[in-house]
Amino acid sequence: METKICTRCGEEKKVIEFRKGELSCKKCISEHRRIQRHYYYLDNKIKIAEKSKEYRSENKDKIQESKAIYRKNNKLKIKEHDKIYRDKLKLEHPEILKEYSRKYVKSNPLKVRISSDRWESKNPEKMSIYSEKAKIYKKYISQNLKNQYVTQMIKRGYELKTSEITPKMIELKRISLLNQRIIKNKTYETI
Repeated sequence: METKICTRCGEEKKVIEFRKGELSCKKCISEHRRIQRHYYYLDNKIKIAEKSKEYRSENKDKIQESKAIYRKNNKLKIKEHDKIYRDKLKLEHPEILKEYSRKYVKSNPLKVRISSDRWESKNPEKMSIYSEKAKIYKKYISQNLKNQYVTQMIKRGYELKTSEITPKMIELKRISLLNQRIIKNKTYETI
């Protein structure tokens, strides 16, 4: 089989690895063009960004249509990619995911409620177990007035983030809750 020496890499390669009339192999030409495109992009970033923005604004429908077709034809691929992304996010940045979930729940209460109701109707046995556990846990926490419970009560009453709540605030709220219980118990005793 005939061979040729590439003028860029200096390797001897088969003739089929060269384009007709070229002195450099396909691999070297491809690499050279990739580098040229990269430098062209660096030199013309603003111009390229403007053209790209202009194209997107003029062809919104076309772009949306092609994205919809892609999503329709690649549902499994997209689902797998999303799962990998979410799992990676859970491991590396759980606080970002929690914040996103919190914002989503706050801005889409109806969707969350519908989704939650659907899950509850499909899983009644799990719901009964969860509700029993929740009742036991809530009773335990409220009786002992743990920091977590008191913090939740402060957050509910004043719409603060956990990071904004000081130990002094927790202690004052704990005293307030204990006083409320004492008053509540005395009113039941007198009745």
